[in-house]
Amino acid sequence: MHDDNLKKINRVLGEFYQQNKLQPGLLEVDVANACKEALGSNLLQYINDISFQNGILKLAISSASLRQELSMGKEKMVELINKQLGTSVIKKIILV
Repeated sequence: MHDDNLKKINRVLGEFYQQNKLQPGLLEVDVANACKEALGSNLLQYINDISFQNGILKLAISSASLRQELSMGKEKMVELINKQLGTSVIKKIILV
């Protein structure tokens, strides 16, 4: 009985998200949270903005030297964040 109710709630919430077009916004929040977890607090102090759209994660970094250093490891960052999310949502990272 409990599993049936859980499935029904998940289905109802899924339909609600689709009908109200909430999925892209929720995905952006999930990506931002996964990014924060994967990158850690030391890097986060230099990140001014995190945005996600159409598989592209944009990170606004305040330090030019850090931006240059991170640009060499973008593929690794994609792997880490996708691993944190549990799915391959991020296709590309742009550092600005």
